[in-house]
Amino acid sequence: TAAAAAAAREGGADGGNDGKQLYPVTAKQQQHIVNKAEGKERSVLRIEIAQHGLEDVKQLKGKPSKRCEKEEENGENKFDNEFEEENEEGKNDDIGSEQLQNRPSEHPFLQQTLPRWQEPLSPKIIIITLFVVSVAFFLLGGLVIVASQSSFAYVITYDGHLASSYGLSLSTPAAKASKPTKIDCSIGPYDTEGRVCYASFVTEKDLKPPIYVSYLLTNMYQNYYTYAHGRSIPQLSGTSLRDTGECRYYTSGGYGKTYYPCGLAARSMFNDSFSLTQQHHADSKENISSSSSSRGMQYTIHQENIAWKSDLEKYHNIQGYPSMCGIDAVCLNESYPQIENILQSGVRNQHFITWNHIAALPDFVKRWGRIEQDIPKGTNLTFRIEAKFPVSSFGGSKSLVLATNSWIGGRNVFLGITYLVMASLCFFTALIFTAKQRLAPREMGSVELLRRYEGHNSAL
Repeated sequence: TAAAAAAAREGGADGGNDGKQLYPVTAKQQQHIVNKAEGKERSVLRIEIAQHGLEDVKQLKGKPSKRCEKEEENGENKFDNEFEEENEEGKNDDIGSEQLQNRPSEHPFLQQTLPRWQEPLSPKIIIITLFVVSVAFFLLGGLVIVASQSSFAYVITYDGHLASSYGLSLSTPAAKASKPTKIDCSIGPYDTEGRVCYASFVTEKDLKPPIYVSYLLTNMYQNYYTYAHGRSIPQLSGTSLRDTGECRYYTSGGYGKTYYPCGLAARSMFNDSFSLTQQHHADSKENISSSSSSRGMQYTIHQENIAWKSDLEKYHNIQGYPSMCGIDAVCLNESYPQIENILQSGVRNQHFITWNHIAALPDFVKRWGRIEQDIPKGTNLTFRIEAKFPVSSFGGSKSLVLATNSWIGGRNVFLGITYLVMASLCFFTALIFTAKQRLAPREMGSVELLRRYEGHNSAL
């Protein structure tokens, strides 16, 4: 303590070493430094006295301070008292065994004392890490883009205006002269009859199954709270007909009937339908409407296996379905008679399940069917579109999407571009760090001192 006080006074008087001028230390600051040093010394001595006893500490480190010796002799030392109490309790075997039953294991894993390795972050290690990450991201981004380009996607907008391609191919140079990317099949908000249109295009490459037929909707906010939560879990799980849950709309159909299922989502389902009516081989330069030199082929759009397996496990028809329809309940077939097998399948209809899988964004693609046959390059496909779902009331658009998947999913280069951007950032950051280290290096401290400091702390 005297040495600490002297050092503090010397520092205040001389202003420090190496010719650096320091501010003078006041008497109050000197006393604070002395008290702090004495407090640390007393704490360390108390711990050592508690572990080894007063006599051993005297022999190893000399005579401790009078205050610590007095506390030891009078039995006022806190650590000695606790140690003696534990010894007294340990003398009783029965009581001691009961107390040790819940004692945690001394295993290093449970005590979080496992050895660890942590390399200090030097400029060299940071630069190497950035270069390695940039190379890995360059490779991954290239693979994702190549895989995305290997998949096929074609979009035909038939109602409204599609503002963006959403990573899908709206047109290609080989197809601009022969196939349209937009047709007019719009209907009004109160058009109950619907409209039938035809869309044709020529495939530009061989398509391998499964080939997915989907629909793209824009500006449709399924994530609106009333829309997304307006459903009855008891109805959809098949446990109760009368329990309408959180439905605020379409709950009672009058005359004691209950909407089954209730809610806005169930009564605003996408009900356009698609079918293939004409397929033939044709040269890409030939007009798509001519079929004089073609040979016919039959392709079928299967409407099974389009919903997620996890969703299928949640939906079950209640007992007594479909005999209750029209008597006690207003079922889906009354709202969507044109949907295939809607009466027999009920809430397990996969179009209904896919629609009820709420989209997080206002623009989304949902699966409608799949083609399980190979389609050769140059095949002229003609789709018959029966439009019944209005989008003009909310300023949206409808598009037919024909697509294949790769190992990363559908055609979308956004993920690959993101990897390439991050790789470029890491690469240029590594170059900047390298130039800085070459031109104006900063000398690192000794790593051994850091390790020695760590070892000292762990020993304490």
